[in-house]
Amino acid sequence: MLGLPLLHRGLQRGDWDTGSTFVGNNRRAMYETSKLGKTDIHVAVQTGQEDMVEKLVNKASKRLLLERDTRGYTALALAAELSDTISVAKCMVDRNTDLLTIKTNDGMIPVVLAAVKGNKNMARYLYHRTPSQVFNEDSGYTSALLLTRCITSEIFGKNLSFFTR
Repeated sequence: MLGLPLLHRGLQRGDWDTGSTFVGNNRRAMYETSKLGKTDIHVAVQTGQEDMVEKLVNKASKRLLLERDTRGYTALALAAELSDTISVAKCMVDRNTDLLTIKTNDGMIPVVLAAVKGNKNMARYLYHRTPSQVFNEDSGYTSALLLTRCITSEIFGKNLSFFTR
């Protein structure tokens, strides 16, 4: 917990009352990051605080949602990798669809991260929300990467209905 802003420590404990009061008294607190570049939304996602994520997203600016940690992960990318819970992703995507196309430092967009971890529901949701032109960029690399990750993670069974839009 060393080096973690005070607000982040409250969020890790699921203490919304303290977090809300803290943010109410210091709006800039939402923009503080840990040494790893994690915002309060990253922390809430990482600790599985789904209710907190939704409350923070509703209070956050669209710009805050675009913040990336030192690995290049937005809070949506982190949610895609760590969870199969669509509601967390949905609240972020509903607020800012640009999140769907932001690549990590390793060049992966959220739908690919979900597929890598075998998060089938998350991958399906993100695939249907990600603009189709993203899959045609970079000479089809992202499409090929998604397909191979879906196969290795056994996301689809005997058919490819996952890719039906």
